[in-house]
Amino acid sequence: MLESHLAALQADSPEARRAILALDDQADAMLGGVKLYLARLNAGPLSEVERRRSDEIMSYSINLEHVGDILVRDLAGMAEKKTVRQIRFSEAGEGEIVEFYRKTIANLELAQSVFLSRDVGLARRLAEVKIEVRRIEERSQRPHLERLQAGQPGILVSSSLHLDILRDLKRVNAHIASAANPILWKTGELGESRVTSVREGRSDQIDAGR
Repeated sequence: MLESHLAALQADSPEARRAILALDDQADAMLGGVKLYLARLNAGPLSEVERRRSDEIMSYSINLEHVGDILVRDLAGMAEKKTVRQIRFSEAGEGEIVEFYRKTIANLELAQSVFLSRDVGLARRLAEVKIEVRRIEERSQRPHLERLQAGQPGILVSSSLHLDILRDLKRVNAHIASAANPILWKTGELGESRVTSVREGRSDQIDAGR
């Protein structure tokens, strides 16, 4: 869905939104099947380890649903708005958005690896996604606002859309990064609201609630 939405944003295709909606229907059906299976499973006798893993799978499924909702309700609507109103990003602005999408897709692939392998090192990398995403957002916002202040043609029209896309991709990444939480909780690296980054001995604090 992320790849389809990026393609829709670049191609200005009215059909792309329908394709994304179809993918969302498929994702909802699969995730609904997972949740129904887990509900039936939890009704029977499970060990503590099995119940914890069941809860993790349920949590990950719910977060993927939230990602799908943001893509369909918000980001796909922005792609449609861009097409209907014939909004054009600057070359630099479009490059920043594409970079953010590519990073988000890579983060989702990392989350899948964390979810399947439960590797602590990968989980720490995933937890740091929020810091990386915040930096990407800031790097994109700064030159974008500079272009706006410089009065470059067309920037005012695309400004709101550009910033909204950055905001929603940041929300998507927050849901993706949550796949690290159960693993870091088990190792004692996740508090109620904060994850302490231990990579390279740094003490960066990542707000796990954002």
